[in-house]
Amino acid sequence: MIKLPPSQKKFLIVALGGIIAFLVFWFLIYSPSQKMLLKIKPQAQLLEWQVKTAERILDKTKIPQAAAKFLRDRYQKLNNKLMQKEEKSMALLSEFARRLNIEIISVKPQGKTTLLDEYKEKVEFQGKVCQFIPVSLHMRGFYKDLVKYLDLLDESLPAFFTVEKLQLIRMAPKSPRLDIEMEINIYTLF
Repeated sequence: MIKLPPSQKKFLIVALGGIIAFLVFWFLIYSPSQKMLLKIKPQAQLLEWQVKTAERILDKTKIPQAAAKFLRDRYQKLNNKLMQKEEKSMALLSEFARRLNIEIISVKPQGKTTLLDEYKEKVEFQGKVCQFIPVSLHMRGFYKDLVKYLDLLDESLPAFFTVEKLQLIRMAPKSPRLDIEMEINIYTLF
């Protein structure tokens, strides 16, 4: 057994006390607060984005009532899109493509999937569960028509959707015609 002088014993006791205090602080205060911040961060970012959007709208309109009406209208439009049935949206995917001279090779919808947040909990809106349907589209057309197609989907599709993957391949080396592989999610509430 090694005998330490009293000054080294005091130093070791103070150092050990400091380490214990640091560990207690880490596990009881810092770590739980970091977990809480990670949960709150997405909500805070969404609120910050909404505030900035409202400020931009207010700067443009200069009238608070007009900005409030604009935000209510946008909320209602999104709400209406989420309340739609997916059957109509699925039919419109092909119809809109035909209107813009885009050749549809295949449309492959998959089963409905419940939308989960980053904590693996169901996303609910007004008491209803948000679900999405992944759809794979294989098409052929021109780039300018594809841009118009995406704009038309955004404006006229009765459901909210997101493009998850988009792959464009030239059909021939100098041809402007493209082979288009696109995966989208169509969102609904049930």
